[in-house]
Amino acid sequence: MFAVVARHFSVLSEPTRLKILHAICRDERSVSQIVAATGATQTNVSRHLALMHQAMDRKAIVITEIPYQVNKA
Repeated sequence: MFAVVARHFSVLSEPTRLKILHAICRDERSVSQIVAATGATQTNVSRHLALMHQAMDRKAIVITEIPYQVNKA
């Protein structure tokens, strides 16, 4: 259990990932919308989203065809 919690916190310790998480917490957003909301490049946003999806519970970050969102379930 502690290893899982530590992994989640290590993923969220990067400021860009926190900005991304903040951007998708309330609404689905496309990568373009996340780029606009965070000021990060499209390459960085895509890279961080992929890392967040892999490192966290895969149900927590829902990757759909275009919009991304935080699963509220």
